[in-house]
Amino acid sequence: MFIELEAFTGINLSNNLEFLILQRKDSEKRFALLVEHDVICEISADKHKTPGPRPTAHQAWGDTILSCGVILEKFTIHQLDKDQSLQCSLDLKYGERVWSVACHPIDGIIVALRLGSPILCEEDTFEKLFQLFSLDSPDGSEESDEVKKKLRIFEATHQDIPKA
Repeated sequence: MFIELEAFTGINLSNNLEFLILQRKDSEKRFALLVEHDVICEISADKHKTPGPRPTAHQAWGDTILSCGVILEKFTIHQLDKDQSLQCSLDLKYGERVWSVACHPIDGIIVALRLGSPILCEEDTFEKLFQLFSLDSPDGSEESDEVKKKLRIFEATHQDIPKA
């Protein structure tokens, strides 16, 4: 079964590490992925409709998809491998035909955000990611000291990324 996710950005103010936070739309459960600074800049530029200094690969992907009359139906996180790499895909539709194209997780998320496509995740995979990279206590009870420490890194910077 697939669940839909929302994307947010966050930063650790003490060491400037930046994160992409993925949260279930139907609950408060979320996890964080460490990303490079240019990813946050690109997402921010998209959010505020401000062009960057030069076109990016993600802009080219999105523009190519749109100019060819292709629809990005969804981005999907399928599974977490033993080496903790994610298997993901973009589903592209042209007419009645749909192609599932493997992609890097962050690339797929950025393109999905840019084009306003849903971000989906296999429910079992989400639960594994939540256990490994959660910002919340596993049982939903009072936040532990460890969870409070994790949450502190996102203070004042946890912001919604609207769909483009």
